[in-house]
Amino acid sequence: MAVCRAEEAPRVPAELEEIIGLARALPPEFSADLLLEAANRLGSRHRVKVRALLEDAFVLAERAREPLPRRAIPTAGPAERLLEEAFSKGLDRLSLQARAVRQMYGLDARLGAEYFARLPAPPAGPHSCADRMVWDSSPYWETAAQLKQTRLRGIVSPVEIGPAVKAMMALKLANTPAAAALLDDVARLGGDDRAFTATLRTAPRDLETLAIETARAGGDPAPVLRTLAGYLAHHLTGRRCADTLESSRTAASSFAWYYNDRLRVAGYLSPVELPLLRADEMQPESVVPAAEPAKQKWFDALDSPDLFDTQPLVWWVAAEKRLKSADGEVVAHPVLAAYAKLRAIRQ
Repeated sequence: MAVCRAEEAPRVPAELEEIIGLARALPPEFSADLLLEAANRLGSRHRVKVRALLEDAFVLAERAREPLPRRAIPTAGPAERLLEEAFSKGLDRLSLQARAVRQMYGLDARLGAEYFARLPAPPAGPHSCADRMVWDSSPYWETAAQLKQTRLRGIVSPVEIGPAVKAMMALKLANTPAAAALLDDVARLGGDDRAFTATLRTAPRDLETLAIETARAGGDPAPVLRTLAGYLAHHLTGRRCADTLESSRTAASSFAWYYNDRLRVAGYLSPVELPLLRADEMQPESVVPAAEPAKQKWFDALDSPDLFDTQPLVWWVAAEKRLKSADGEVVAHPVLAAYAKLRAIRQ
């Protein structure tokens, strides 16, 4: 009598097994990135192996040096601009874990949703006036929209207003309890002039979009517009940073004119006329003198061999470009050796 055996999963290609082995000896951000790439190259017949790689990558990413990406503010210097480029590579904890979640969801929707709930939020507490970069949590909100996750955490910073609204529009959550909860969060946001100023040209427009979509969904947009006006008033009269005060006043005055001339008028969006937003009359509670940012010592030593240990993401900006030449010196570095082998598989 014939014995039926369960079909065994095929062996992982030797070149991928080699990359996986090399990855596990690297710093966590590079290790997680390579494991995600390896998982992406294995087919559905490697389901168990892919799941294990994704779970390992998620855990490794928790140890990444940077918790979330950051964006430079308009007054940032060259060091912050270089850091912004480095963050665009997606080697921070949130970006890596969001990638893992998206890949998990394609494998197992329930597992992906469980891991989505574990994605980190921005650090608690406001930015200081010495900061020249602000947190960027958009990978969380973009992942929520892609995976159609409607159980969302609250926002904790002005920088999250835009990404949160865009996710809610993609999920068609205007005029729902989720949108109402977002408005409550916006109203409760504490003072953070760096984050407020960095998004002053976009966050009010995003809230206007939410008002428009609320009206289209049959709801009353007036609460959205009142929240928008209150948000601007609260932050314009709070603790401000001297170096961006004038530019933010100009942007606020421009939007206030648009709000007063159109948004608050009865019949445009709101069924009732709303109070004027007198931005020009709003004075800050206090103005913090411009502060010099902390000296970025690594920026004066970009050719130092220590850069890999002190600023691995900045190191990667130049190192990734060197992969194109792939000479012996380049491949000798363990990180570049692993990525060079990955590039060879792609080709």
